[in-house]
Amino acid sequence: IIVAILAQAILARLRELPGPRGRALFAPAASPRRARPTRSPALAEPMAEIGSIPSSQKVHVTNLPNEATTEDLQAHFSQLGSTPVAAKVIRPGVGVVAYETDAEANDAISNFNGSEVGGNTIATDPWTAKDPNSQGTGDGGGVTKRYLLKELPEGTTEEHLRATFGQLGELEEVVVKQLNNGTLTGSVKFESPTEEIRQNMLRETHEVNGHKIKAQTHKMEKLARPNGFNGDTRGKGKGKGKGKGK
Repeated sequence: IIVAILAQAILARLRELPGPRGRALFAPAASPRRARPTRSPALAEPMAEIGSIPSSQKVHVTNLPNEATTEDLQAHFSQLGSTPVAAKVIRPGVGVVAYETDAEANDAISNFNGSEVGGNTIATDPWTAKDPNSQGTGDGGGVTKRYLLKELPEGTTEEHLRATFGQLGELEEVVVKQLNNGTLTGSVKFESPTEEIRQNMLRETHEVNGHKIKAQTHKMEKLARPNGFNGDTRGKGKGKGKGKGK
């Protein structure tokens, strides 16, 4: 026992003695530092900067797994040699990928449409500015601040709309109102509307209060009327003619 105590005392003393470069002798080895994962500049690209990239260089991606990340999106679309300059999962299931050239974006649309990410078969489409839903909206395009939401499910509140659409951008105004026939309608107005917001608002079906709904613009609503913009046949002339004919 005495020998063991003396050995511990000697060892403790040796640990206190300075060694090379001022480090203590027999100092316990420092645990290796874990390298911080580096983020690709493309992955750090904020949505605002992705919005500055021409639409012809971007790809709209849908049917991603809900758990898919921006890193997953970047890795998948880098498989053919052309690395995206930016990628973003906008919300669960939906993303955008941007390339340096139109040709690279077009190649990605052709080659990755129908490919699999996490067991899901994804769809790729052009990210067009003028007609984000050319397959059915009939809207002329342009950045839009307010979107209309018709036939909302019973019990829908402004908080339901904020929960769904607040993921896409900062909301300036949210409205839910009940019509005379009891139907609930609403609208959301974005504080800083962008092309990306427009793409997602008009392309996708949104889940609000447990139901799927589609958004539309005021212009789309007018175009959907039986006579479109020509449906308003009320005369706007002021009738100032004095009828001086003989």
